[in-house]
Amino acid sequence: MEELKGQIEDFIQTVEPPLKKELKFIKDNDWIHEESRKAREKKHSLHHLITDRAVKNAEKLYAVAKDDLDHPKVKRVMNKMVEVFKIYEKRYHLYTEKEDWTTYLDQDKNEVDMQDEIELQSDIIKEVTDLKSKLRKINFGGVGDEVNIELRDNTPMPLMMSEKLEERYPEIKEKLDKKLKKKKRGPKKKV
Repeated sequence: MEELKGQIEDFIQTVEPPLKKELKFIKDNDWIHEESRKAREKKHSLHHLITDRAVKNAEKLYAVAKDDLDHPKVKRVMNKMVEVFKIYEKRYHLYTEKEDWTTYLDQDKNEVDMQDEIELQSDIIKEVTDLKSKLRKINFGGVGDEVNIELRDNTPMPLMMSEKLEERYPEIKEKLDKKLKKKKRGPKKKV
């Protein structure tokens, strides 16, 4: 097995032990089953804090290990970070099914409860989409298939699909725009 650069090895040794603990904590502490909204909000806040840190560390690992993303150690740690996010995202979806604010008035809950729940779910979906967007930006290295966008056999995407894909995955448009700018500038001249 090829050795990793010291900077990458140091980063992995620094983040992996707490990441393992945080992943276990998240798996063992599901905030969506708390009885009161205040308790759910507090536990969700912890889960978000841990997930945000995992995504930031994934961005840092990607930056230092860009050329070594296929190395088993890098993949292992990156996959754990993505797993933290996937649990967070899954719980959001389960929570919105469980706590359907559209039925509050039928359940004799008042408009204040309804508004509080809408605000909580709005905050959470914003956090989920922001974190997912960050993961998509770093995932062009091909680590994991959770949020990866692949076109088979390097086949160009059909023109009909390009608009929809670029709309859904803005990072594709960014990458293509950068590539186009480089082509327009042409090759660098040697002096």
